[in-house]
Amino acid sequence: MQKVWSILFFASPLIVGAIVTLAKPVAVVSWVDKLNSWLLEKRTKIAEKTGYVSRYFLMPLLWGLTKIMDWTEKVDNQFLRCGIRITAYLYFMAIMLYLALIATIFIIVIALTVVALWIVLWIWSLLEGGEESPEKGKTPGAPQYAKAIDQERFSLSHVVNPFVGSGMDKLKDKFGDDFGELREDGSIYSKDIISSKIGYIDNEGKIYRIDKSGILPSEEKIGRVDEEGNVWDD
Repeated sequence: MQKVWSILFFASPLIVGAIVTLAKPVAVVSWVDKLNSWLLEKRTKIAEKTGYVSRYFLMPLLWGLTKIMDWTEKVDNQFLRCGIRITAYLYFMAIMLYLALIATIFIIVIALTVVALWIVLWIWSLLEGGEESPEKGKTPGAPQYAKAIDQERFSLSHVVNPFVGSGMDKLKDKFGDDFGELREDGSIYSKDIISSKIGYIDNEGKIYRIDKSGILPSEEKIGRVDEEGNVWDD
């Protein structure tokens, strides 16, 4: 029984068109002619709009309906022409609504995926900013070097000659645009909205960059800091 109803549902536009063709109702023909005039008028008005709905749904819909009207204009029998148009209009609108539904679901899925990814990154950054092992920079010696770098940039030599780069400037150069801040424990974080740890200074003053592009994070020594806050390449 369910198959019968399904067949009737999908065949209903064809049935309606056949009824109009055989019954020959003049009122329906007149109504379809008025509908055709309305479609042409609407298509002209919608063409002037630049919204997403107008551009990607209404314009294709009206273009298809008016094309059906043009293609069926050659049918001489007005009742047959009216029946064909009604059937074609209904099928075409059903297809367009189905495509619009699929597009809407796809956009919603993409939006939810982006939100979920943002939440995962946010939680990951919180976990990464929590308790960390000694090799990640939270060692007794790291705060000493971080403080030295911070104080060194206010030394007299930089006030007299601002063209001489400070240790902080050199540290920023090593991390490029990713550099956000140097924390008191020696950890170096990015400047993203959801900041993440991109490097650290260990208890010997060695500077490490954390590379997270691979499956597992890797570390690379990119320089060192002396006790006065100067940053060196070796």
